[in-house]
This record gives sequence, structure tokens and C-alpha cells, in this order.
Amino acid sequence: MSTFFREGYEKLNDKISELREEVNGLKYTLLTSHIVNSWETIGDLMKEIQEDFKSVRYPTRQDRDSAWQEFFELRQEIFLKKNQRFEHVSGNHKDMLFDMLGGLEYWQLREGLRQMFFTELNVIKAEVIENGKKLNEAGKYFSSVKHEMTGDDKSTVFNKIKEIRESHDEFWTNFKDRSQELHEAKEDRRKDYEERQERKERAKNSLIENIENNREKLEKAEHALAKQELHRDDLEEKLESAYSDSFRERCDGWLDECKEKISDIESYIDKLKSWIYDGEDRLRNWD
Repeated sequence: MSTFFREGYEKLNDKISELREEVNGLKYTLLTSHIVNSWETIGDLMKEIQEDFKSVRYPTRQDRDSAWQEFFELRQEIFLKKNQRFEHVSGNHKDMLFDMLGGLEYWQLREGLRQMFFTELNVIKAEVIENGKKLNEAGKYFSSVKHEMTGDDKSTVFNKIKEIRESHDEFWTNFKDRSQELHEAKEDRRKDYEERQERKERAKNSLIENIENNREKLEKAEHALAKQELHRDDLEEKLESAYSDSFRERCDGWLDECKEKISDIESYIDKLKSWIYDGEDRLRNWD
């Protein structure tokens, strides 16, 4: 057997032995950050061995098959450990993400939200805004590591993020509806208040106008009373100086009519004064 063949397969066997040492080293580095460099070293070595098997000749077929079987088993073990490592890293990312996503759901019941007022709504609004920021941070982290996660873990995290986003969307829909209801109710109360104020103002102005009208009527009534009193005094003087019975009778009739008018005017004046007093009293106590 030539030295060339012997040196070739011996070097290849050395590489296979080196690969085994690297695989054994994975037992201690599987859960550490050093695994990245180990995978690169192992990957490069596996490629070299794979290429060497295409050109290197062994002394016997059995020797080659034995070496190839050892390499094959090592490669299978490497793939298994790499998958284990991938699943481990994926699980860590999933756990980290679930820690980040914990408590970010919109928890308030829809029925409860519809009973809330602005102060309570704004408290929950601030919480949801803050949770939305945390959710965005979790989403960015997820985007940066999802290539290191298994399909199942990615699906689980994606569905969780989707569930939280939907809960936030539900909150903002309910928040908008409830805020609209409260704004409309506030606007209705404002309009009702303004209408009540307008009615009160109209009633007050009407009361003031009635008082002024009654004062004018009182002034006219008092003027009419004074005029009738003068007329009564004049009739009484004429009655005392009447020169005939027929004239005296006419004066008596006129005097009775005058006194009746005076009585009516005085009664009317009393009513006007009462109305004016009542109106002024209501005006003093107007709120």
C-alpha cells in the first residue's frame, strides 16, 4: 500500500476523530452562547470530511464503510443536537415573549366600560396606551428572533400577539362608542340647561314687563281716581248750592255714579298694587 493512500485516509480519520471531539464538546456547550462558534467549526469540518470522502481511498472497502458509518452517525447526532439547541433557543424566546406580553390584554368587560364616565375611561385609556407601547416592543423583539424559533412556537406567540391586539382594538372601539355617548349626553345637558336659562330669562323679562305695565296702569288709575275725586267734590258743591229739586236730583245721580267709579278705581288700584308687590317679591327672590 502506498504512503499516499495511507496518509490520505489517516488524515481523514483524524478529521473524523476531531469531529467526534467537537460533538462531545457540545454536551457542555449546548446551553451556552459558545454554541454558535461550535456550530460554525463543526459545519466547516463536516463539509471538509464530505469532500474528502469523494477523493480519499481506504485500504479496504470495509475500512471505508466503517469510517463513513462513523461519520454518518456523528452527522446524525450533530443534526439532533442542533435541533435540540434550536428548540431550546426557541423555547427561551417564547418564554421571554410571554413574559413581555403578560397582562397586556384589555381586561375590562364591555358592559362595565359602557357604565364608565370620562375619569374612569381616561384611566383605562392611559393603561391601554402604555400596554400598546409594550406590545409594540414585544412585536419588535419577536420580529428580530423569530428566525430562531420553531414553527409551533412562532405560531403560539403570533396568536397571542394577535389576541392582545384584537383586545386593544375592541377597547378602542368601545372607548370611541362610550366617549361619543358621553359627549352626546353632555351636549344634551348643555342644551337643556341653555334652554332652561332662556326660558327663565324670558319669564323674568315677562315679569319685569308685567310689573312695568302694572305701574303704568297704576299711575293712570291714580290719575283717574284723582280726577274722579275732584269731580265728586265739584258735584258735592253743586249739590249744596242747587237752586231746584230737579237739579238736586240730577246731581245726586251724578254723585252716585261718580262715587261708584271712585270705588271701582280704588278696588282696581288695590289689585294693581298687590300685583306689583307680588311681582317685585318674585323678582327679588329670582335665582
